[in-house]
Amino acid sequence: MKKRITAFIMATLVSLTPFTSYAAGLDGMDAEPVPQENQQETEVPENEPSVTEPEEVKSVDEQLNNEDKEVSETKQEAEVPAEEIETPTKTEAEEAIETSEDKGTDEDEEVTYTVSFYDSIDEKVFATATVSENGSVEELPEAPEHEGYEFKEYEGTYTDVIADETVTAVYEATDAADTEDILVYAELSETVGDYAISAVGNMPEGTKLVASMIENDSDVEKTVCDSVEGMTFKAQVSFDIKLMDGDKEYQPVESDETVKISINHINSDSDLAVFRITDDGAVTNMNASVSGETVDFVTDHFTTYTVGEASYESKYDGKWLGFDYSLYDTDGDGVNDTCVLTGEQTEANKPNSSTYFRIGLKHVVVKNAKINYGERLFAGHGWANTITFENVDTSSVTNMNSMFENCSASTLDLSCFDTSNVTNMSDMFKKCSAKTLDLSSFKTSNVTNMNGMFNGCYCVKNLDLSSFDTSNV
Repeated sequence: MKKRITAFIMATLVSLTPFTSYAAGLDGMDAEPVPQENQQETEVPENEPSVTEPEEVKSVDEQLNNEDKEVSETKQEAEVPAEEIETPTKTEAEEAIETSEDKGTDEDEEVTYTVSFYDSIDEKVFATATVSENGSVEELPEAPEHEGYEFKEYEGTYTDVIADETVTAVYEATDAADTEDILVYAELSETVGDYAISAVGNMPEGTKLVASMIENDSDVEKTVCDSVEGMTFKAQVSFDIKLMDGDKEYQPVESDETVKISINHINSDSDLAVFRITDDGAVTNMNASVSGETVDFVTDHFTTYTVGEASYESKYDGKWLGFDYSLYDTDGDGVNDTCVLTGEQTEANKPNSSTYFRIGLKHVVVKNAKINYGERLFAGHGWANTITFENVDTSSVTNMNSMFENCSASTLDLSCFDTSNVTNMSDMFKKCSAKTLDLSSFKTSNVTNMNGMFNGCYCVKNLDLSSFDTSNV
């Protein structure tokens, strides 16, 4: 462009030259005119070279043509033949994109996702389905069956799917799978002949007590006598007792529970005992407590039970705090496992005063006895698995502080206790291991101190304190 402008300016100057010469002529008009006749045309000799215009005064067209020629040549120099230019190599990704775009021009490829169905019980995937984008699983798979569980629903996304999804099969435990969750406190009763049998404790809702009398006691008596050397047993009555949850037999042991059984209208003129006989012939002394015509015991397994008079040969007799005590081997294994306390207590217990005869004991029976000092009487670990009270007088006791503290007995039936004069019950059951506490006879109107009475008593399952009078505490 710059060259074009320069050429145009030069051409303009050349075109103005005649006017410049004419102006110069006007300036010389004052000079003497030249005679006409002397004016002759100047002839240019043929062989004399003709005068040409300087290069810079070429015509505008020629200048423009030259300029176009230069531009064209420059452009041609810049243009390199296509075959001489090296084309950059495309990456595989770019080629894949171009290929995908080329295919997409005709028809887009379908996008699909996987929906996995997960079993929450077996903890594994049991089915899968392939679904188009924004599509849904047309037919849901059938959820696996599990004993004790019922399929409830699928949780997760299986409609309008836009990504891989996991759908969980959710189950609900049935009564058979989760008995503990549906246990309720119940009081059941059944009349068999002249006897009334009751069962109290936690059991499945709707459970029924079923009891029948065993007419022939001879086989039962022999089984019990053969189980313990040196024991004689005379059966008074025997029962087959069951707890039925629908058409299934319920055993409390399966739920870590116990049930209290009471048999009324028993002839209690003699020393009575209750034995359990399981289907495999195993015999267990239930260490029942007797109150009037009622025999009470706690069990975790329902089967055959027999009530009768049992007598043992005492292995050792002695005195403790004024009580008379006798030690017995009731299971025939050569180890004293049962202690029977009788008589009247004449002095209070002292820490560790009775350790020498507690070792190895499983059962303690307090019967036909009078307790005068309750403080720490049965306190301490290793005392016994069960402590039963029969015909016991506690009317003179005023202090029951720590009476059963750290006691390892799993059941305490204190329904025969007279607590009308007791003023101190602090720490009475502190850290006691009992699962069942029967305090139905407690009179607490004179009690002023119940501090820590049930502190650390974590094992108890049912505790009825509705009869407690705490007005003076």
